[in-house]
Amino acid sequence: MSADIYVTATQRVRVASVNITYNLGPMLREAGMDWEDFTRLETATLVARLRFTIAELESRPERYRMLNPPNGWGSYEVLLKGLGEVLAALVDPENVDPRVETWL
Repeated sequence: MSADIYVTATQRVRVASVNITYNLGPMLREAGMDWEDFTRLETATLVARLRFTIAELESRPERYRMLNPPNGWGSYEVLLKGLGEVLAALVDPENVDPRVETWL
């Protein structure tokens, strides 16, 4: 006689770490998101919002580059890259039950 015992778990490991300066907030909002979206939206809704926002940013790069902070902290490219990394981590099938955690 024997017993088969299995332990399964979704490990909470950081699969993406992105730092985007608040100076890019006006650009983020103009493109269709806000910082709070990262904490208040369900994952599926956040993925849709990220896809929309990234497409919007890519569709009019010159418009959004005009919103680069005058102090030089942050840029269109930094925002686009960071959002892309977050999206990629959320849709990667290797990442089971992905969730966004933030420090805002």
